Amino acid sequence: MELNELKELGLFLHFSKEDVDLSLLTDQEAELILNRHASYQQNFIRGRSCAKRALESMGFRMDDLELLRLPDGQVSWPEGVVGSISHTEGFAGAIVGWKSDFQSVGLDIEKKNRVQPTVWDRVFTKNEKETLLQFSKELHAEKATEIFSLKEAFYKFQWPLTNRFLGMREVEWHIPQFSIFESISLPSYRCFSIVDEHHQISIVVG
Repeated sequence: MELNELKELGLFLHFSKEDVDLSLLTDQEAELILNRHASYQQNFIRGRSCAKRALESMGFRMDDLELLRLPDGQVSWPEGVVGSISHTEGFAGAIVGWKSDFQSVGLDIEKKNRVQPTVWDRVFTKNEKETLLQFSKELHAEKATEIFSLKEAFYKFQWPLTNRFLGMREVEWHIPQFSIFESISLPSYRCFSIVDEHHQISIVVG
């Protein structure tokens, strides 16, 4: 699918590879990355920039926005907004929407082919590994990264709704939904997977 299809659902999004100056952050936002490595700082700033650009497209004024971190790790989105930010080295994105339209949204970005077979036992269930083995070896890393990324997006989607920590193997991907080995009540949701030349982008929204 294309990112434009997400816009048609009523979501607002922004992705960027551009370096962003620290001046984009408020003083309190900047405090969140004090003493962090330079590469982490740039990824954080790029992610916050994407989030503010997405919120600007909803009608918010950039100068009025301050996105801090809540005690449970979530972003302090403006009242009436749900959203998700993700970044990997050199690339970041954010997706936001109105709470009147969506209960939650989860976004994950990974480098393409990042998840190698050496980590499968830690992050995939038996059924997921069997699914991956049905593909040719040439596609193992790409498909593994896709499933891993979808699971990460799902965790980010469910956390604001449940405040439940789920281990990587407590959720199992079955096209087009997940099986959850816990008793959790969730709204209906949709999963989206986008792969380009360099990145895997996964979205779960409901």
